[in-house]
Amino acid sequence: MAFSTLYAVILEVFAVILLGYTVGRLKLITSQESKGLGRFASLIALPASLFYNMAKLDFSAVDWLFLLGIFLAKTLVFIGVAVGCVAVTRRLDMARAGLFAIFATQSNDFAFGLPIFNNLYGRNESGFSLGDYVFLIAPISFIILNPIGFAMMEYGQSKRQGQSQSALKIAWVVCRGVFTNPLVFMAIFGLVLNPIINHKVPSVVEPLLQVLSRAFDGVALFYLGLSMVGKLKALPGLKVIIPIVLITTKL
Repeated sequence: MAFSTLYAVILEVFAVILLGYTVGRLKLITSQESKGLGRFASLIALPASLFYNMAKLDFSAVDWLFLLGIFLAKTLVFIGVAVGCVAVTRRLDMARAGLFAIFATQSNDFAFGLPIFNNLYGRNESGFSLGDYVFLIAPISFIILNPIGFAMMEYGQSKRQGQSQSALKIAWVVCRGVFTNPLVFMAIFGLVLNPIINHKVPSVVEPLLQVLSRAFDGVALFYLGLSMVGKLKALPGLKVIIPIVLITTKL
């Protein structure tokens, strides 16, 4: 029964992506128009979903050892890809190593993972779901690992341009970019508010947050299909191998 449910959910996910790709190929929605969908998903719907789920999460039901295992696994992949990039290219290109390490540890957990977890496992008697781990795992990337990758990219870029930036300046640029990110800001805001409201979101704002959270899944998958149109043409020949290797590393 679980496998049939899993296949049904995966089919739904890829059907929405395929619909977005088809609409893009037929030019029913232009690239300029699709940017509005992307901005809605990344700047409004996803931050609202992050805030809502972090604010109402019952941290007493979290398996912290499991979360630690995910963190260690992502960290090992991050380090392995960065070191592997330097070893394969035989030159210390920090910008490339940081970029590839971010790519290998970044995943679309919200659009892909949430529907699968929620449909397969649902919620227990206390209201906790395995899908809630998605909202705890994601900050590992965009609060801990991604800033390290951004710092590597900033350092490598300055070296390419023959400039010298102090560690303090690089740290300031990275921290400013991270903490002005709506995803990071709303996740932290929800985390801080959680104990204050005893993980119970006020009924005044909860319906709005629920609507925005539900809207994200479909819009994000549809936009993913739209954004795939014409992308393979930009990766001719052997350049396609690099994304395939990095995607395989994720698996």
